[in-house]
Amino acid sequence: MVIADKVTREDLKQMQPGESQTFKLPNAQALDSAGTTAYQMARIEDCTYSIEKDYVEKTIKITKA
Repeated sequence: MVIADKVTREDLKQMQPGESQTFKLPNAQALDSAGTTAYQMARIEDCTYSIEKDYVEKTIKITKA
C-alpha cells in the first residue's frame, strides 16, 4: 500500500498492464480525484484502469489493464 496525498499521472504511467496498486489517501475528495486522474490517463494511454474505492478506509485500488 502506498500512502500519498494524491495519485499522480506519473504513478499511473509507471504501472504495467495487469498490475494493481492500493493508495491510502487523506480524504474522500482525494479518492474521487484519483478516479478522475485514472479515467483521464486511460484516454491518453488508450488502456483501461479498474478502480475500487473504500471511503471508510480512505483507500483506492487501481488496476491497469
